[in-house]
Amino acid sequence: MKNFQKLAVSLAVAGLAIGFSAFTSVRVEQWTFKGSTTGQIRTAALYEQGLAAPSGCGSGANLPCVVNFPDGIDNEADLQTYLTAHTNTDVLNISPQKRN
Repeated sequence: MKNFQKLAVSLAVAGLAIGFSAFTSVRVEQWTFKGSTTGQIRTAALYEQGLAAPSGCGSGANLPCVVNFPDGIDNEADLQTYLTAHTNTDVLNISPQKRN
């Protein structure tokens, strides 16, 4: 009976840990895309942190507006490394609003 109680408590603790981890938010670094063509999407120099979204956001699908890059990408060198390893589609997929 003691083994059953220990198992039940262990499973309850594990369940709680898994349940609470589902509500842990993922941090992101927001960068605003300042470019004007799809050929510029993977150029870090055309992104800036802290800018308002450009006009026309939410009106299209070809260019990102504000992009939610993974946490830790907080300088141009890290951003370029990320962009080099990903496609335009990957970047568009993490952009909550797009424009033409």
